[in-house]
Amino acid sequence: MKSISPKTRWYDFYTGEFVRGGQTKEVDAPYERMPIYAPAGAIITAGPEIQYTTEKKPELITVYVYTGDDGEFKLYEDENSNYNYEEGKFSTILFTYNNQNKTLTIGNREGSFDGMLEERKFEVVFVSPDKSVGFNPDAAKGQLVDYSGQAVEFVFK
Repeated sequence: MKSISPKTRWYDFYTGEFVRGGQTKEVDAPYERMPIYAPAGAIITAGPEIQYTTEKKPELITVYVYTGDDGEFKLYEDENSNYNYEEGKFSTILFTYNNQNKTLTIGNREGSFDGMLEERKFEVVFVSPDKSVGFNPDAAKGQLVDYSGQAVEFVFK
């Protein structure tokens, strides 16, 4: 058992259970599964399981949005096989969550590189106090978003 005392609002990473801050809590901490908590406002992405970086392109990326606070995350991508990123050959996509409006904005893609996916899908999973969802990208059921490099905004339902 381990005592935790988060000062903000948190979510149990494995179950999605909402945990209010400012309390001490005893939690199981077995060797094979340490306690992990995501703060409200966190945006965490996961791509497909791969054995090496050039095995396949991540055409579908799962995006977990932990509601309760504003947050942002920048997705960085490059060729994965050389140092061309040092010459500016990479791209970034900014994800911004506005908690008051309950909107996630997937921003315009900035930059480019050889072999970059021009189009892809994001599966967006919103986690909230009323909707506990544990982190499991292989079984994620969220809102599917088609993305072609232009900003997309949608509301959490």
